[in-house]
Amino acid sequence: GLAWTGLVGAIVLLGLWEWRQLLSGRGWQPGRDAFLVGAGLALTALYGWIYSALRLPSLLLVAAAGPAYLILRHPPSLGEWPRAVWTVGGLVWITAGLGHLAALREVPDGLLWVALALGITWSTDTGAYFVGRSLGGRPLAPRISPKKTVSGSLGGLIAGSLFSAVFASWALAMPLGKAGVLGLVGAACAQAGDLAESAFKRAMGAKDSGRLLPGHGGVLDRFDSLMLVAPLVYYWQRFLF
Repeated sequence: GLAWTGLVGAIVLLGLWEWRQLLSGRGWQPGRDAFLVGAGLALTALYGWIYSALRLPSLLLVAAAGPAYLILRHPPSLGEWPRAVWTVGGLVWITAGLGHLAALREVPDGLLWVALALGITWSTDTGAYFVGRSLGGRPLAPRISPKKTVSGSLGGLIAGSLFSAVFASWALAMPLGKAGVLGLVGAACAQAGDLAESAFKRAMGAKDSGRLLPGHGGVLDRFDSLMLVAPLVYYWQRFLF
């Protein structure tokens, strides 16, 4: 419940702070106070959505208030607007993407659904790493992440699909074929999230999103794959399960 939501909220705040730091020196950067207020409003909207504490009009107002406050508190010049859009986009992307982990815990059998989202992500990363290291071959996206290969990507898709087929059919009584499809789509989402963050870091001239985890980069480096997997699993449970 609240403990898990608080943990996810702390991860979201750390991710947002790393996003702000990545943008430093590359153009528009809001002050710390403005950014924290914007992040706080974004989290308020997130928690209101999860626990239905806010009606939809109020929820949308609070959600829009965070980016609006950032823009009004630090109006960007004409040349700074692209960076301002990146900053606000990160606020929305990180809060909404990781926020679904908190929402997923609140559904029936929420712990198992969270485990499914994490398992698909981790098995995809693991399968891609070992298959890519073993087989090598043509790079998947050389301009974004030179070390990722097509063979590794296929290995990740297979690993994510297999994990979901086994776990979801056993723990959640999901039909085997349906569980495998969820894993396949989830594995594709995990790789897309990873590549999206790599592309942004390359555009910002950074190797890692932060230094919170020595040898492993920052929070965004560890949770980028979940940005799309968590929403996918949440809406699958709500509408396709």
